[in-house]
Amino acid sequence: MNCLASRLALMATLASTMAAPKPPRCQWLAFKMDGCVPCQAAANDYRPQLERAGWMVSPVPMAHVRLIDSELNADLFAKHDVTTVPQFLLIVDGVVVERHYRYPGVMRLATAYNAEMKDLK
Repeated sequence: MNCLASRLALMATLASTMAAPKPPRCQWLAFKMDGCVPCQAAANDYRPQLERAGWMVSPVPMAHVRLIDSELNADLFAKHDVTTVPQFLLIVDGVVVERHYRYPGVMRLATAYNAEMKDLK
């Protein structure tokens, strides 16, 4: 029993010291809402092209382009003062460095992201 308690304590210690994944230093936030035709049209353009290039386009926090849904992420809409969709924000080290109130095109998404990543190295 003592051995089991020791193992459990060790496992708890290891679990508490494991670092959570850090958010990416550079990321596009793509704000959207269900039923938004321009949002869907934009996603239909950039998503397949970026995914073919190896980018992660997803609602997960670690994605290159993080999809932010109005119903699921009202906190992020408020935090970034997003009142219209689609809206695209390039975040670098937690700071908005670029904001587009319309879809800027897949080339702009890629070139701005790659330029910021180059500067971070």
